[in-house]
Amino acid sequence: MKPFLLEPIPDYTIWGTNHISKARGIDEDYGTWWEVSAHPYCSNKIVGTDKTLMEMIQENPDEVLGKGYTLHETLRLAYLDTKDALSIQVHPEDDYALEHSNDYGKYESWYILDAKPGATLVAGTTINDADEIKNALMNNNVEKYLNKVEVHKGDYIIIPSGMLHALGKDILALEVGTNSNTTYRSMTTTAKEKMEKHVLYMSRNHLMSQTSI
Repeated sequence: MKPFLLEPIPDYTIWGTNHISKARGIDEDYGTWWEVSAHPYCSNKIVGTDKTLMEMIQENPDEVLGKGYTLHETLRLAYLDTKDALSIQVHPEDDYALEHSNDYGKYESWYILDAKPGATLVAGTTINDADEIKNALMNNNVEKYLNKVEVHKGDYIIIPSGMLHALGKDILALEVGTNSNTTYRSMTTTAKEKMEKHVLYMSRNHLMSQTSI
């Protein structure tokens, strides 16, 4: 089977800016550009066909992925282009995500393509006290426990399932992650109660950063 040429998918976010958009001749602040995605949330159209990547894999899994592989083993690639910091968040493991979110868990990494001087991101916490992290999450003052890391062009950061994290402002990154869209945020635009269902999970699985850059 020949390689596929995929159409990128722009995804508007409130924290996004326009570096990738401008390079593609689009006058819009898209924070995320999905370059490779075969997930129900979004799936790239295959150029020259009437099918998406997800549809092609579902119809021909052995030919596209190799014998014995499924959509669960595929990776998603996206550009993340920030003008503001993302919310503090965590991705669960498979078992928890399947039970509570009808999706798989997520493990991701970021390759820093560019960053302004002084740009930082969050990768884990500075303490291992689950109760303290839970209280801080519930009271919206977890900031003091966050492990903040200054990043530079060429850095590579691994974010395992269960690690509290957030990409900071003024960063252009390539995200490579497992095939999931499950994210639990410490605060959402629909108010705190949406987060509270998962705050115990977040506090028990916050993981101190063991990331090396």
